[in-house]
Amino acid sequence: MQVFEFHFNPKLKSDLIFDSFCYEPENIYERKMGSLYLVGLLKNALPRNLRFLEKLQKVIKEKYYKSTIFTPEKSLRESLKEANEFLEEIAKRGDVSWLGNLSFAILALKNFKLNFTKVGEIKIFLLRAGKIIDIDKKLKFQDIEPYPLKIFGNIVSGKLAEDDLILVLTKEIFDFFQENLLLNEIAKLPHFSEKGLKDILNGKKEELSKISGVCLAISLRKEILLGKREIILPKTSKEFSLKEVLSPFLRIPLPITNLSELRIKLFGSLSRIFNLFKIKIKSLILNKKLILILALIIVLLLGFIFSRLEEREKIKLFQKNLEEVNEKFNLSQGLLILENPQAKKEANSLLKESLEKITSILKETQNLPKEFNVRILSQRDEILEKLYSLNKLEKIEEPELFFESNREKPAPDRNEVSGTG
Repeated sequence: MQVFEFHFNPKLKSDLIFDSFCYEPENIYERKMGSLYLVGLLKNALPRNLRFLEKLQKVIKEKYYKSTIFTPEKSLRESLKEANEFLEEIAKRGDVSWLGNLSFAILALKNFKLNFTKVGEIKIFLLRAGKIIDIDKKLKFQDIEPYPLKIFGNIVSGKLAEDDLILVLTKEIFDFFQENLLLNEIAKLPHFSEKGLKDILNGKKEELSKISGVCLAISLRKEILLGKREIILPKTSKEFSLKEVLSPFLRIPLPITNLSELRIKLFGSLSRIFNLFKIKIKSLILNKKLILILALIIVLLLGFIFSRLEEREKIKLFQKNLEEVNEKFNLSQGLLILENPQAKKEANSLLKESLEKITSILKETQNLPKEFNVRILSQRDEILEKLYSLNKLEKIEEPELFFESNREKPAPDRNEVSGTG
């Protein structure tokens, strides 16, 4: 992923303040929340509000990365509550000069999942395959609520795709881009790059020197998916663990990746077992009970190791299939953003394929770890929810009884003749 920040003439107007803030995760806890991008502008700014945007973004950023127990969307909502409280406190102290003059956009991005919101006149666009999509139209703006003060409100969520480009523009920059068709020029770039964008802007260098504002460009690349891969491993029983009992004798590192490696490790472990018991066996003159116990342990050990190995192979296969399902699901979400009949038709087809695939996986996962089944069921429910919405279907949780057949009375025999002769 590449991020470009362009600030145009910050000192051109003394009463105009604007800035952009970009944060990438700094540790394993923050990685769960992904990246955070903020763009702010304050017009008719008073001298006392020179650090207004900086203070506001700090409140949002600290709350967002503090709430790592939540999903990114939930954490963003908590951040907006904190921001509203911060702004309300400023208003209570008598400073309301920023009301009506503040424009602010917040974008949270994790594994191609975008959550964003904004207030004011900032514009947010998605550029994909030559198309320009005004995605902030999806925001349902509400009137500012004075008691308690509520500036930030709704959040929009959606799936992006590789090579998508997000542009965040303050009003004056947007107006200039629109008037000079710069958005169209950027959309036509075969592959977005910093050089390509600078070449377009340099063509309007003189005109751009007369305006002020921010252009934030976020170019998505496949490496956004890189990171620690989730591996689902079966949990061993806490009541009795053969591995724990024999761990002093067996030093077989799991997972074992193939059968040839298993044989080598197994023969080495059996050799150590026989060496440990050799003296005792001789002193007890080949005590039959000890031999039987040892044989039973070996049989149990073999069964345990082979079952673990087989289970791991199944999980790898199902994991691969689940990744394919997730890839199709993400692609369908990206198509839905385009909002045209053909894209919706393709998205619907991909969702149906995903549902068929995940249904076939569920039929064979009864004996696998509970965590894996929960993950598959969650993915299936998400696919079903999208299919219901796309096809305008309603899921009836508890259908009412319409008609009940009385099966206690058998149907009359057609050959039976009733009446009197």
